[in-house]
Parts: sequence; structure tokens; C-alpha cells
Amino acid sequence: MTGLRSSVSYFDRIFDKALSEKYYLSIRFQPDGLFFSIYDAADQKYIGFQSVMLAGITDIYSYLSGDGLLRNSFQKKVCIVPTSKYTIVPNSLYIPERTSEYFSFVHQKPVHEEIKVSNLTTDDAKLVYSSDMAWFQLIEEFFPEATIFPGIAAHSNYCLPKYKGSRKSVMLLNLHDDNFDILLIEEGKLIFCNNFNYKSPEDIIYYAIFVIDQLKVNAEKVEIKLSGNILEKSNLIKLLRKYIRTVDVLDYHNNIQLSYALSEVEIFRYFDLFNPRLCEL
Repeated sequence: MTGLRSSVSYFDRIFDKALSEKYYLSIRFQPDGLFFSIYDAADQKYIGFQSVMLAGITDIYSYLSGDGLLRNSFQKKVCIVPTSKYTIVPNSLYIPERTSEYFSFVHQKPVHEEIKVSNLTTDDAKLVYSSDMAWFQLIEEFFPEATIFPGIAAHSNYCLPKYKGSRKSVMLLNLHDDNFDILLIEEGKLIFCNNFNYKSPEDIIYYAIFVIDQLKVNAEKVEIKLSGNILEKSNLIKLLRKYIRTVDVLDYHNNIQLSYALSEVEIFRYFDLFNPRLCEL
């Protein structure tokens, strides 16, 4: 339904591996491989992107053990880990000692996962989440100085500033292989954020319409923007347009500068890797 991703590599001719200390590195980890982008902070432009499809975390570990580029020194590093379990706590209510308790209100933590906290900078809130502890162990070994974000925080910290001050109703659907995140923004404010499992396009449509109905959002005016593991001409988009007037893939900010060498990259599938602000948080 959403299409399989294949390994790709795009680098600007000005990219110089020997000068990596002046670049920002952003890496997204997931069970079937890793994706990374390279940002030239001096020129304020993305000059590299690569996907590496692997069979699991053991193969990812082996790849990192032998890959020279990712082991280089970079000015800043961000690592993005997968998660489908999280909850949002306003900063005004957040007490660090109760982090596990906040999480347990809505989720059970598997024994192999670890609970962490990330900031939702534009919404003055904490995101309490869990992810497989193997990811944190891997990052500690290979990228100990990196800032860690869960996928949902990286995604929301890209999208929320885009709609800050907007009077639109926007539903953002960010698809992963078997689950997806829904963010609903009303008049520039995040009013709903949750993750759902799916097996078919109909599951995604059901949850999207259910959230719209439950929160009494005007279905005639809401816009749906899709990102993540989806093709631009996906059948899901056609099906959603039967119920919602405005459905499209999420467009990227005009102020994100990309090298011409990256012109073929479908940015809406990798928004979390094309946000230089993450390296500043």
C-alpha cells in the first residue's frame, strides 16, 4: 500500500568527507535500516542524504562498526529512534520523578524498552515515550555525544512551527510500516496526538475520521497532510479524498535549502531528517 523503500544515496559535489566537522548529521534508526542527512551549517544547505536498508539491529550494528563516514566527527549529531508508545505532559504539570507514572497511565512498558523524555519545544510540553533499549545502547556506543529524539518529537518539532499562527484545521498523518501518528492542529495549537496500528488503508481512514468526529472538527474545512512511508500517488490519498476535500502530502518549508543533488529525494518521507532546528535543541 505505501510502497517499499530502496537504498539510495545523494551527495552534492561540494561534500567533503574530510570536512565533516563543519556539518550536522541527522540519523533515523528503524528496524529495517537507517537513513541519514548531512547539513552544511556554513552554507545553510543540505548536501547529503542516504538510506541503508538492513535486516535488523544486529546488521545495523555491524554496518556502523565498519562505516567510515558515520563514524567521523561532526559539528552536531541527532539520532532519531522509533516509538509508538508515548504521552504528552504540559511543562507546568511535569515532575521528573513521576516520569514512569505518566507513561503507565496510558501504556504498559515491555521489559526490553526504556522510558525517556523529550521536549516538544513549540508546545511547551514534555513527550514521555519508550523505545527498545537496544537503540539507546547502540547510540551510546557509536554516537555518545548525539541528541536523541523519538520519531514523533522530531516530526512534531518540524510540523508545529509550520502551522504556528495559522487559523487552519490540519490533520497530519505520519505513516510507518505498521503504525502511524495523528497530529491535529487547530488555530496553530496541537489538540490531539496519538499513534495507531494499521493493516490496510481502510484502518487509517477509519481512525482519521473517528478523530475528526470525536473532536467535532469541521470535515469540510480540515486539511489532511501525509508524510512518512507513503508514495505521492498512493491509493490511500485517493480514498481519503472521498471523505475529506483537501488531502495531499506534506510540503516542506521554503526556508529549507537543498542541494540540487538532492532534488530527487521525496522530502515528505523524511521530514525528520531535514530540520536543522533539531540540532539546535
